Amino acid sequence: MSTEAVRENLLVKAIDEAIAAGKIEQMPTLRSMAAVFGMNPQRIYAVAKTPKEGEIYDARVFNMDAIEKFVTKRLTADMDMTAFVDAAIEKDKEYASQDRRTARRIPDGEKYVKYSGGLMPKRKWDLEQGKRILLKKDKKNVYVVILVSDTHVVIAPENYPTEFKVMANWTLNTSMISPFRFDEVLEARKAEAEAEAEATADEVAE
Repeated sequence: MSTEAVRENLLVKAIDEAIAAGKIEQMPTLRSMAAVFGMNPQRIYAVAKTPKEGEIYDARVFNMDAIEKFVTKRLTADMDMTAFVDAAIEKDKEYASQDRRTARRIPDGEKYVKYSGGLMPKRKWDLEQGKRILLKKDKKNVYVVILVSDTHVVIAPENYPTEFKVMANWTLNTSMISPFRFDEVLEARKAEAEAEAEATADEVAE
């Protein structure tokens, strides 16, 4: 049996300490971590999806050791791991504040629209023909808005423009990813797809 001590992950430790101190309830987003260093989020997304040696690849699980290594290389005398996590927390707060300010606010009396079946909720976001959107359960496709009415939206996958999908407002409101997170989620999905492809290629090679 090996007596080699398991090295402590300093990033995980700093996050756990922040949670214990009541600063956050969960890990800061990868988007905010990238923002601390002023870099494109896709770089850290790709790192987070790196397969761990000796473990079965799971695209839903971040490689925290790889993220820690990535972050550690960029720390300075003025920013240790705790300061980095604190900075990422502040970035998340900034993004949340921006989303609240930009979000479409609808008075209670104007949350519904009349249609033949009664009342239907209005859409959470303003959509127009040609706008690109993402759906929560379909990670493979970017959709384009084809047609918009007060109660329904017709969309189609960007790569399959004749495969139309009609969604009522109440379905779209729960299925669509906020437009304010479009770039972040799209980059994360691209990185995840690339990591899965690399893991599959490695398995085939073996």
